[in-house]
Amino acid sequence: MVDRVDQLFSFLDGLRSRAWVPGVDSSADAALLPALVGLSRRADMRDAVLVKVVDPGMDRAAFRLVASRSEAGPGRDRRVADAVAVVDGVVTKAWENPGYDVRRVMQTAYRQDVPKLLDRLAARISPLAEQSGLRAVTAYASWLQGDDMPVFKGYLDSLRAANPSDGWAVQLGNAYAAHEYPAWLRADLDERERLGAVNAGAAGVLAGRPDGVSPSR
Repeated sequence: MVDRVDQLFSFLDGLRSRAWVPGVDSSADAALLPALVGLSRRADMRDAVLVKVVDPGMDRAAFRLVASRSEAGPGRDRRVADAVAVVDGVVTKAWENPGYDVRRVMQTAYRQDVPKLLDRLAARISPLAEQSGLRAVTAYASWLQGDDMPVFKGYLDSLRAANPSDGWAVQLGNAYAAHEYPAWLRADLDERERLGAVNAGAAGVLAGRPDGVSPSR
């Protein structure tokens, strides 16, 4: 039996060393898709994939802890609590820590645009409803890494098409409508606005100066 948790971790961690191009190896794509479909059926796997995408250094043990939290067995309550703490810690950091530049983290760690890759892989899943888990991760990661709004909105619309009532779709839709950006992006936008004001002020000062002596010809 294929260990889907291990398969998902290996896929994501492998993106740190090489790009995955859908269609180049059709057998590899086909082997991966059942694990990606699992994201629509198990919230724990979906959480683990999102956390790994935005926190690339997540190790295999932590990934398994999160992705397997719903499984029965001794110590389940403790595992669930520990897994929830891991997820909350990373998601809170990505949302609220202005020093955690998700875009830079992901661009530095991975060899390609991960939300774009996940979007392409989701398109290979049928029926449409089975795409919802992967599309939820795609949209959430896109929002956290500060993609251009038309790009993010495209991912969000695809998620809504797969599952209009998805909880992440509702959360992201509300954030989009209210312009509630991650803290790192708000800080970046504030800094750009400040620099724009400084540059505009400097231009105004220069515009008010008398013309200098023209160089002789």
